[in-house]
Amino acid sequence: MKSKVLLRYVIHCVGVWVICAWAIPAQAQQEQLPLRLTVINASERGGEQPRAMLMDILYGNESLEVIESEDIRRVMEDFGVNEKILRKQSLRKKFRNRLMRLHAARRIEGMLIVDTYNKGRTVQVVVLGPEGGEIQDIRRTIKRGKLEKDDAIDILQEVFPVLGPEVLTFRERQLIARQDEDPSTTPPQGNPDENVDPDDKKEDEKKEPDTLDEDGYFSRGIDIGAGYYFGDRLLQLEEVDNNSPDYLNHGTPMHGVGIQLDATALTFGEQNSASLALRGSFAIGFFRTTNQVTNREGNPSVAKYPSDSIDIVGELIFRKMLGSRFHLGVFGGVQNMVVSISQTSLPDDETQEVYNNSRYTGTGYLAGRAGLEAGYRFTESIHASINAGALPLFYADVSQALGENETTVGAFGGGRLKLNFTDTVFVQTVYLFSFFRPVFPNPPGMAAGGEVKIDSRAEGTDIVHNVQAIVGLSF
Repeated sequence: MKSKVLLRYVIHCVGVWVICAWAIPAQAQQEQLPLRLTVINASERGGEQPRAMLMDILYGNESLEVIESEDIRRVMEDFGVNEKILRKQSLRKKFRNRLMRLHAARRIEGMLIVDTYNKGRTVQVVVLGPEGGEIQDIRRTIKRGKLEKDDAIDILQEVFPVLGPEVLTFRERQLIARQDEDPSTTPPQGNPDENVDPDDKKEDEKKEPDTLDEDGYFSRGIDIGAGYYFGDRLLQLEEVDNNSPDYLNHGTPMHGVGIQLDATALTFGEQNSASLALRGSFAIGFFRTTNQVTNREGNPSVAKYPSDSIDIVGELIFRKMLGSRFHLGVFGGVQNMVVSISQTSLPDDETQEVYNNSRYTGTGYLAGRAGLEAGYRFTESIHASINAGALPLFYADVSQALGENETTVGAFGGGRLKLNFTDTVFVQTVYLFSFFRPVFPNPPGMAAGGEVKIDSRAEGTDIVHNVQAIVGLSF
């Protein structure tokens, strides 16, 4: 089946070439040499498989003379052309003269520039004509960076109906120009080092403006990862009206496993310059809380209480590009954090004595989250972002003993550094900081067992630091 499709494609290409030749003056028909074509992969990551697939189809067509991309790459630098210029529409327009000289020196009549983006889900083929100008921009959805043969044929069937007439018209102009023998109209040849204008070199020295890539920045998809986290937590709560206030302190290291999710649901705006995403995290930790006690022999000892924590965050975030590398975002969501301390200790290492926890059995928080995010893309593979905002505390519970809390506002912040190894696999480091402000205006009189009699207004702070190392997949 595919061989029949390929045959139809070859017939189609040759037919277009012949029809175009018939439609222009007979003088140009004398120039019916094979069309000199090259295919170059300009993608920062990926793109080689689509290029190879296109090349496999083009080989063997007698209407074409395929130039190996390696032959072109060897001289690109001599004409001030690099992959960044080939990849970006704005730079192709800006340095059109360079591309025209490269085409003239190597007698290139058509260049297909291959790029992949959207995490390997889209392939782009830009067609440059014989004078280096863009004449076609073709895009197709692919899977995992792989271009199927049928899709490659479909792309090429869009290339030649526009490239063929351009080449034939160009050849006609060249024929007329040669008849006039006017050296001033002949495309520059000779030493490639002489083919870069001084003005173009000056343009190189200027800082390239931070403009949005024509392909946009955001794409729909899901990033999900899991890994290890460690951190530290310190709760301090104290009566504020008593001369000799009761207080409660709890500090402990925390560690466990965490999951991070970032799902871009919508992209919109010019060139996908804005997006709406769901972002969430889940962390569960296991640790031990210690407390100074006196054992049955009257000696000081340390009681160890099994402890655990769960921290769940869910947010909706809107992001907007400001240039090709920088974005701002605004988001809102909720956070639920629960720390639980066992009421019974582990057996003492020496006496095997077990102690009751009569001081502190845990904390539960339900808070809102509203803030801003700023992100920067260093390369296609390295992204970084920071965020900060307000943390209104709607519900707080300490040992189920201090009554209702006041609604207060804390703060949070954090940062992410993401490295994409491939279009699918990434690693990410995440830092999270949370600052809660629990306030209990009317405690009932005691906390968890009677050792701490907090019976007047109590105010406190609860500070959590968390660092996560994540390995994930993009879909």
